[in-house]
Amino acid sequence: MPIELEFLPNRWIHAHEEDTPLKLVYRPSTFPLGLSRNRDILEFFADGRVLREGIGYQDGKSFVQAIWTVKEDGRTICIKEENQEITLEITTLVADKMVLSK
Repeated sequence: MPIELEFLPNRWIHAHEEDTPLKLVYRPSTFPLGLSRNRDILEFFADGRVLREGIGYQDGKSFVQAIWTVKEDGRTICIKEENQEITLEITTLVADKMVLSK
């Protein structure tokens, strides 16, 4: 069953404390997460752009701009960067939670 894409355009922050062995949990930037270093961020825009933030050189931030599309199954997001393609399978997408398969 396809996901509700209306919730995807948002700034999603990795809530690693909610992860399971098979799932990665992301919360919107407005969600009250505890303090933690090194949280990955996926910011999806309605026009098909995505910004990935992570940890870079010497604990600095790393920013990668890319383009996202949805595969025919309606659940798989492809993020196309300059030199690679990342595939994310979304199992849950609601206003305050996005869950990805590992």
